Amino acid sequence: MNEKQLKEEKEKYTNDLRLTILENSLFHEYLITQSLGDILEIDIQSSYSLSDKGSALSLASKINLLIDLKSLDKKQKPKLFFYLEIRNQFLHNWKCKTFEDCFKSLEGTHKALKKLYPSEEDWDAERQMTFQYNSLSDDIVDIAINHLTKNVINAKAKREIQKKDLEKYKKMRSEVIEYAWDLLNSSELSKYDIPFDDKRKLISSFMDRIFK
Repeated sequence: MNEKQLKEEKEKYTNDLRLTILENSLFHEYLITQSLGDILEIDIQSSYSLSDKGSALSLASKINLLIDLKSLDKKQKPKLFFYLEIRNQFLHNWKCKTFEDCFKSLEGTHKALKKLYPSEEDWDAERQMTFQYNSLSDDIVDIAINHLTKNVINAKAKREIQKKDLEKYKKMRSEVIEYAWDLLNSSELSKYDIPFDDKRKLISSFMDRIFK
């Protein structure tokens, strides 16, 4: 292979690698956005924060929002930021043409990934790093599809429980008001001739004490 062919092969590798990382990033962000929309009950298409409009949150902001919502555990948080760092190197740093280039700027991240995803020792550096990136990418999909889906289901279930609890509360409150009103209008208390407004005040005070 002559020098020209070698250069073309390197350029093709870099272009294919950048395209792969871009496509993965778009897919991962789509999954994360869908999960956020479901957890927060937001219509993504009309949302200023989660749609594809210029006002939409960045991927980093979406990840931070998931953390604020306590939707990620302590092992998942760093993985998402490792992934974001690698993505940003390839999409924003023109000099980053291989994984070796990428991890020269991310030594701490590379050290963590080697520990998380040990590879074959006889592989060359680029192959090992490719394996580590692919393993991390698979984990991001797992987090987005499996873990966050559970959070979506739990959030919806919690809202249903709260809705039912609210309905029970309203029903119970209505029944207590009805009982108190009947009591104040009973024959036993009618002889005291309590004014209507005073009855309302008594019931209001009684309800405040019960449902405070």
